[in-house]
Amino acid sequence: ASVKGKARPGAGGRARGRGCGGWVTGCAGVRGVGVAGGAGWGFILMGKPGPGPIHRARGRALPLTLAAGMIAAHAAPPPRKAPSMPQPFADFLALDDRRPFEDMFDFEGAGMAHPVLAGGHGPGVILMHELPGFVAEFWRLARWIEAAGFRVYAPAYLDPAGSALEEVLALHGRVGGMARACVSREIRLFAKSGGSPVSDWLRALARQAHAECGGPGVGAVGLCLSGNFAWSVAIDPSVQAAVAGEPAVPFNNPGGLHLSEAEAAGLKARTGLPVMALRFAGDPSCKAERFTALTDLIGPDRALTRVLPDDAKNPRGNPFPHAVLTRDLIAADGQPTFEAAREVLGYLTDRLKGGARG
Repeated sequence: ASVKGKARPGAGGRARGRGCGGWVTGCAGVRGVGVAGGAGWGFILMGKPGPGPIHRARGRALPLTLAAGMIAAHAAPPPRKAPSMPQPFADFLALDDRRPFEDMFDFEGAGMAHPVLAGGHGPGVILMHELPGFVAEFWRLARWIEAAGFRVYAPAYLDPAGSALEEVLALHGRVGGMARACVSREIRLFAKSGGSPVSDWLRALARQAHAECGGPGVGAVGLCLSGNFAWSVAIDPSVQAAVAGEPAVPFNNPGGLHLSEAEAAGLKARTGLPVMALRFAGDPSCKAERFTALTDLIGPDRALTRVLPDDAKNPRGNPFPHAVLTRDLIAADGQPTFEAAREVLGYLTDRLKGGARG
């Protein structure tokens, strides 16, 4: 219905017209809005306010429910966009610190001895280098883990005890690094089955790190040549987190896990331990068969496998997609390799600071 009338100066007046009657009240904050009450129902009158707080109005009547929304939309400020939440570990991953650790000691265990570099405070994480050795991007990853609140142990498993720090940190090139690994009696790169004796030494180091750092346990992160060692070390109860980045051995068996029968049985028996594994889809040294074998061994619920697209690699990294967390990582939010590093930090934090036991 429509109501026609004229506003009269003063305390108030009646709205006269067709369809309804009652008092018409002006809204000081909204131009041209009034309320007309009738017998048990009412309308909002859209018109011009009169000179007094109560006035007559002239205009068209709208149902109260519709008009209330119009008033709210007119009077309320526009909704503010919720501020974006910071990404987890953003402060730590913003660091580009590639300095090697300076604290080094020799560790002897299981009849073997090698230097170990260490830095940081908190639960222990054993971070094992790739070929050709301690590349600059390895130390960036080590510093990220350190900044997240862990004590990082970086074993120089290709160097003998008593080596000078300069020699341990020296890069021998891909060919030189491969030669050092090949002549080692503790690493069996081409054994189609079974593992490597150095895993015994690494498990002893894990127990020592746990004794020193306390907490629920330690983490083991292996890369490339040492990727499979994260699995063999994880059979020890002191290890509560295991991450295998592009596990590459054995070189001549794409579906091999580089585990002895006892190690495979031990890893399978750790039913409460989820295991992370990362690779690029087209990595020729770490193919789909290896991840399938891991899933078959421990089950899909425990095998936290991540396969990244090849075009996510850093174009300035390796000549082929390979090192997810180091040389082929692109340090920018949203990049698959960068988000993989973020996920690794989250996994280590959850397992080593959340009281997990498995």
